[in-house]
Amino acid sequence: MSGNLSKTITTPKMEVSEFYKEMPTSVKRIDEDNRVKVSFKWEDQSTSHMQIEYGEYLESEFLPDFYRVNARDGTDTVCAKHLNCEYILRKTGREVAIALLNAHGKISNTLENIVGYLRTVLGNYYIISKISSLFWTFDSRLKRTGMKYVSIEHFDEQHKDRLVEMIIESLSKLHSKSVLLGGVSLNKLLLTDSGVQFSDLREMRVARKKSHTVEEFKNTLRYLFSLGLVKKEQMFYPVAMYLASNEKGCKEWDQEENETGRDSNEIALRLEREIIE
Repeated sequence: MSGNLSKTITTPKMEVSEFYKEMPTSVKRIDEDNRVKVSFKWEDQSTSHMQIEYGEYLESEFLPDFYRVNARDGTDTVCAKHLNCEYILRKTGREVAIALLNAHGKISNTLENIVGYLRTVLGNYYIISKISSLFWTFDSRLKRTGMKYVSIEHFDEQHKDRLVEMIIESLSKLHSKSVLLGGVSLNKLLLTDSGVQFSDLREMRVARKKSHTVEEFKNTLRYLFSLGLVKKEQMFYPVAMYLASNEKGCKEWDQEENETGRDSNEIALRLEREIIE
């Protein structure tokens, strides 16, 4: 569609009742560049609920009439349901919200499904991700969503091995594009039928050096080791798997200590040693 499509709807002025406190007095929508941008005006802002002042969404995931959330404005993480779909709203800064939406679909399918962001009347920004009832989560705060809650206490050794493998596979895909998550934890994972997705992407950023991706991998494997998901005698397999997919980054990391360079086996042994020591 060429040009902008703008539509403003204004409700008649009247005495503000409790019902109309929860309704915006006007709505303006603009469609452009495969995005839908919606602005709301509010006459009364005294409600304790989150009132949305501006929202920007992917055209394919537009949330019509999404102007209020039953949560306190400023809450860090909010679960919301709209038109039989479920979403997670995470408080962040304006630049991060815009960057995450712009990066949608351009980095990896191992990231959660970002569909938009919003600004509230109090000036808080929230990034919006769409979730599925087919997902599993380790985050107990998300039990109220349609996702299923799971604990590693219910995992046998085979499932633990597979979980570690999926995490390293997904992390390797991100690192191959010089993208850092800013930390991995079980609470930031969504389990799907085909693997894992990383969620809560507010700390995600571009690695200035390829060697920085290796440091994040080391910290991730240390974390999984501390949880008992991977044992010391099993460490070589995820190290070798990561090295195979991010060989350039691993060699750059190793050359910071040894300029002459080691071969892949020596680098793998160094990685394993530094992770478990």
